[in-house]
Amino acid sequence: MDQVLHSSSVTPVKVDRLEYLQQSYPASLKEYLVSGFSRGFSINFVGERHSFESPNLKSALEQPQIVVSKVNKEREAGRIVGPFPVPPFQNFRCSPLGIVPKKDPSEFRLIH
Repeated sequence: MDQVLHSSSVTPVKVDRLEYLQQSYPASLKEYLVSGFSRGFSINFVGERHSFESPNLKSALEQPQIVVSKVNKEREAGRIVGPFPVPPFQNFRCSPLGIVPKKDPSEFRLIH
């Protein structure tokens, strides 16, 4: 059984507008899209499930204060959850974090 970590999905899609624009869509496709953007899409994974934590990239390890700032900003905006002191559920997979400079050398983009 899948576990939900937050009560609502975060998406720039205006679901009510999407629903209105799909008036001529078949009911099953309309429900799939509205449900997916409202509650999340199932990825229908097939294969062995196991936990995996990837080490952060060299850029993140060299400038951890920037990474913490970027992660906090994303978390406050509701786009990510965590960090977690221990994996929040079975078969947790974690991608590495890194940063890359933007055009302005004092600004960075978080990659994950």
